[in-house]
This record gives sequence, structure tokens and C-alpha cells, in this order.
Amino acid sequence: GGIVVTGVESDNAYRAGVRRNDLLMSINNQEIDSLSDFDEVVIDIEPGDGVLLLLWRNGVSQFVAYTPESSE
Repeated sequence: GGIVVTGVESDNAYRAGVRRNDLLMSINNQEIDSLSDFDEVVIDIEPGDGVLLLLWRNGVSQFVAYTPESSE
């Protein structure tokens, strides 16, 4: 499962350790297997909320804490 990160547009996400081509496995312990799963989970996340991401990169999984910023 998981979805591939195709780009990192947020400075906060990049500083947290999210990289292009990472496999995003879960958000806040909710499995992500498709873009629709991703959309369902992130719809309720507000700027400033703490988010826990599970990423897979180069054969290693890692948890990353991320705080999305406002798009304004």
C-alpha cells in the first residue's frame, strides 16, 4: 500500500523530511492506499494541526511529524 510523493511544495513538509519519491504509507495512523484515501484523511486536517506521517524510503520506514501551514 501507499502512494508515491510526486513533489514537495511545502517548506514545512520538506523540513520535516518528506521527499519526492517517498512512499506515503499512513497519515495519523490511517492507512493510505490510494489518492481517494489521501483525500479522505487530509480533508479534516487544519493548518497548525500536528500530523504523523509514515514514509517508506530506500527500504526503510520512518515516522515524520509534520505541521501543515496555512495556504494564505
